[in-house]
Amino acid sequence: MRDEFAFLNDAEVAALYTHPRPPMRNGRSPIELCMVASLDGSIALDGLSGGLSNSADLKVLSTLRSASGCVLVAAGTVRSERYGTPARPDLTVAVVTNSCNLDWDGPLFSSGQAIVVTHSSADLPSHIRSIRAGETSVDITLAVEQLQQYVPQQGFIQLEGGPTLNASLHQHDLIDVVNLTLSPQLVGGPGQRMIESSVELTQKFRLQHAVSDGDCLFTRWVRHSEAAS
Repeated sequence: MRDEFAFLNDAEVAALYTHPRPPMRNGRSPIELCMVASLDGSIALDGLSGGLSNSADLKVLSTLRSASGCVLVAAGTVRSERYGTPARPDLTVAVVTNSCNLDWDGPLFSSGQAIVVTHSSADLPSHIRSIRAGETSVDITLAVEQLQQYVPQQGFIQLEGGPTLNASLHQHDLIDVVNLTLSPQLVGGPGQRMIESSVELTQKFRLQHAVSDGDCLFTRWVRHSEAAS
C-alpha cells in the first residue's frame, strides 16, 4: 500500500493521468479543468499560481498537457503566467481572447503551436492561426466544436483558466473533469476563485482519486452525468 505522505514519482503520475479518455455521449472530447488552489480557495498568490504550486504539481500539469494534445486558456492567463514554447512539439495551445491584445512576437506564437480563439470582428495579424466563433465576442460552444480537430483520438481538452473562461464553460455545462491540486496554504485577501461569475449553476462531481505528495493533495473529480474518465 502506498504511504499516505509519500512523494509522487513519474510512474504514479503517468498511471493517474495518462489513461485514454473516451468521447462524451454527445461525441465531443472531454474538457478537463486543471487548477491549483489554496485551502481557502485562492488560485493565485501575489497574482500568480506559482506560489501555490510545487514540483509534483508541475509534473502533473505537464503530464496532463502531454496527454491532452490541446490546451485551452484565456489570454489574461497567457500574459500573467508568461506562456512560452510548449515542451511537446505536437501540443496545440488555444488562446481565447476578445481584445486580441497579445504578444504576437513572443515565444508561444513564434512556436507555431498556438491558435487564437476569437470572434469574426477581431483584427489579427495575417500569420496568426485562428478559430472564429461568434460575431463580436467569443461563442465558447462554437469554439469548442471547432477545437475538436486539434484533439487526438482518446485525448481531451485541457482547460487552464482563468476564472472568467472557466465560468463561461461551466455556464454552458462543458466542464467534465476537474483536476485540482490543494496547496497546504491559507492565503486570504481578495484572491480569485477557480470560477468567477454572477450566476450560480450547480454540477455534481464524484471523486475519482485523492493522492498526496507531501502536504499537497492531488484530486480528480468526474461529472456524475457523463462517463468521462
